[in-house]
Amino acid sequence: MDYMKHWCAVLAFLLLCSGTALAEVNTAMLESTENAAVFSDDNGVNTVIRPEGQPYFGEIQQENTMLCTYVDYVEMPDMDDTVFIRLSLALETWEPIAADRIGIRVGKENYIFDVSARNSEYDMTYYEDYVFCLTDKSLPMLKTMASGKTDVWDLTFYGAKQVFGSLHLDHTAMKKIYNRYVDAKGNKQGLESFRDIWPCVVEKVK
Repeated sequence: MDYMKHWCAVLAFLLLCSGTALAEVNTAMLESTENAAVFSDDNGVNTVIRPEGQPYFGEIQQENTMLCTYVDYVEMPDMDDTVFIRLSLALETWEPIAADRIGIRVGKENYIFDVSARNSEYDMTYYEDYVFCLTDKSLPMLKTMASGKTDVWDLTFYGAKQVFGSLHLDHTAMKKIYNRYVDAKGNKQGLESFRDIWPCVVEKVK
């Protein structure tokens, strides 16, 4: 009997380690989100499900700089078919920011993400895209946004210099996005396995 218990435990451990997606996500539920756009990502592999009403426009405290943000569901076959919530911050600026971290303050916590910009330039205008997915460490950020009543969040770009701004995300839309993800079992996928891919440090602030 002890022998059987031992091998059952080993089998359970191997099943846990063989794939990170511990729960099958109801992607049909996500794709059926009212007025959502469903399309292939730039890499031709991932599937993006983008709820309506986007992009969201923010503010940057730097002259001639514009910010728009997208919040998507993204199914990634190369990541064990895991479905993430992804944030994309797109900047258009006359002066590059070239951040290596982005901080988003939500309540009494500052979520600091390691990032690497996708850069391009045309006619002296610089375009910087910062893209990261939410893991178990950072998904609580969206949960807090969804449960609040504000649409504006302090934003900091960290690099050679600090650039401040504000992220404008409609809290009603964030609530719908978060709740639908939970209903589809997105938060049950073992997202902790992806912390090293999209690192996030959570700091307490006064």
